[in-house]
Amino acid sequence: MVKDLLWIDDDEPTLERISRLVESPNWNSVVLSDHASGLEDLKRAKYDLVIMDIRMPEGKGQSTLEDSLKKFREHTDAKLIVLSGMAPRPEAPHPYADVLVRKPVDSSRLKDILGEGLIRESRTRQRSTCFISYSHKDEDFAKRLYSDLEENGVSCWYAPEDLKIGEKTRRAIHQAISERDKLLLILSEHSARSEWVADEVEKALELERKEDRLILFPLRLDDAVMGIDADWPASIRNTRHIGSFVNWEDPESYIESLQRLLRDLCE
Repeated sequence: MVKDLLWIDDDEPTLERISRLVESPNWNSVVLSDHASGLEDLKRAKYDLVIMDIRMPEGKGQSTLEDSLKKFREHTDAKLIVLSGMAPRPEAPHPYADVLVRKPVDSSRLKDILGEGLIRESRTRQRSTCFISYSHKDEDFAKRLYSDLEENGVSCWYAPEDLKIGEKTRRAIHQAISERDKLLLILSEHSARSEWVADEVEKALELERKEDRLILFPLRLDDAVMGIDADWPASIRNTRHIGSFVNWEDPESYIESLQRLLRDLCE
């Protein structure tokens, strides 16, 4: 999916790095160095991501830019990244921006910013609600997936956030699965041996048979499930297309896999 990007910056070294990074089929990019032209374009055009410098020497000052950013935020759902050499810390909050990044910005951070903009989509699209099933040994991935799905408008039940103190665990889990559209099954060498995950899979499959609808969305983190020839992991491998997050620690691979998952959750 091609995204529309507007980048407003008057710093030549930054613009040189930007021009290389945005030469991609994923981006329909407009890069401007003129403050006034950038602000005018910002007011009349729609973008998925806007990245701009918060201070520019030929502008009319901070208050003018603040007013423009406020109007922009009131009329769009786009992600807004603000660059500033005056930021009090590297990733400080800003009243009208998603994130404020300290300048100078290195190339790796620029790539991260573009990646964050690429995965974020309008929240007006209808997406499934999800239960995340995983082994606690895959907590790092599960937490990241939960955060990114929520950021993209997918409501998720995630035990560390949603399991209430004192609740009977298994009953609460079964109820949560029943009330969600999908169960995202995070497959790994750890979850394949988890009794809790096995119980959650069994509950999802039971609901599929009873309600005649697709509930189980398997996602694998490694190749363990491909070598198991018995029990529920073998059944999943033999009967389902399994989404791959094998290279999830690589930012580009993760973004690509997340985009595919978001697309399928809309259908």
